[in-house]
Amino acid sequence: MVLKRLLTQSQFDALTIFFNIGIGNRISGLGGSTVVKIINGESNDNLDTAWKMWSRSQGKVMKGLINRRESELKLYYKADYSR
Repeated sequence: MVLKRLLTQSQFDALTIFFNIGIGNRISGLGGSTVVKIINGESNDNLDTAWKMWSRSQGKVMKGLINRRESELKLYYKADYSR
């Protein structure tokens, strides 16, 4: 995965937390995901929607992952480090 733009510290932090989703998921396509393409300006899709797509574990949507994605987006957009 290569990011082609400069990030703020909070954006970097949010992506670092987000990318910590497990080795299987990283190998299977996170690097080429829509999230990366949007950040790189290679897609006009909605970042929030693409980010929140990663809220499943073993095929099931998990409330804890939904909450985690919301916190990551709050950090990405607003530099809000609260939980």
